[in-house]
Amino acid sequence: VLKKDQLLFSKKEDLNKIGPQHQHNLKLKCVNIDNIDLHSFNQILQRMDLLNSLQIDFENCFAITDEGVSELANSLKRLSMLVKIDLNFSGCQDLTDISVQALGDYLYKQPLLQSVEMIFDCCKKFTEPAVRNFFKALTKIQGRRFFFSFNNCEELGNRAFEPFGAVLSKCKNLTHLSLELSWTKITGKVIQNILGNFESNGSLVWLELGFNECNTMTNSELELISRIIEKNLKLDYLSIAVGGSQVTDEGLKVLANQIGKLEKLTNLRLY
Repeated sequence: VLKKDQLLFSKKEDLNKIGPQHQHNLKLKCVNIDNIDLHSFNQILQRMDLLNSLQIDFENCFAITDEGVSELANSLKRLSMLVKIDLNFSGCQDLTDISVQALGDYLYKQPLLQSVEMIFDCCKKFTEPAVRNFFKALTKIQGRRFFFSFNNCEELGNRAFEPFGAVLSKCKNLTHLSLELSWTKITGKVIQNILGNFESNGSLVWLELGFNECNTMTNSELELISRIIEKNLKLDYLSIAVGGSQVTDEGLKVLANQIGKLEKLTNLRLY
């Protein structure tokens, strides 16, 4: 099912639908495309120098490889007016460190980006050093929206995600934060490292944290999340996943107490 204003891209001919109405904002839903199809798109993308917002959903495009993603990253470097980038590579299981490094290199040179969303769920060939460098590449970006997901990247642990704490320490004006690290090798220590560095000025309206099966997560980490909520009473959306952790009723009571103070909350997910 296509989302609003989303174009279907399943074959080269679909690219003919990209017209003047997409010169500032382009949303693509890719279905069963390969590197050859992506190459055709990249040739068009390089000429879209007025583009402000780009969203591409590659979910389960199994034929996409490092070659296609690297070419895409190089094409993105030409888009100097881009302020929002949203790429979903969930299920693209052939992607390796080469892809995440290419995207990191792109992000490192884009300090003006305001919104960055990248989903790598089930990309199980990534290693910790490559993902660590990816997050280090964000240090120049003081954006307002960050969405990152590495769910089911089972070989990634604390070392991969530690640098994100330094990124958040500089982003006091964030309005949206989503970090999904369920079914990885992280421990409570890295949750403390990341969230403990986050000093919001109260601007958050969206907070989404996924730490399912982090079996060393305790009430201490949950209380840290509670303190973030306490400082961000404008929250409209809140999602926290801590299944399989060591969180107890005591920690949940502290969390519930803070959630009860959110007068503008309209969407709540706890699991």
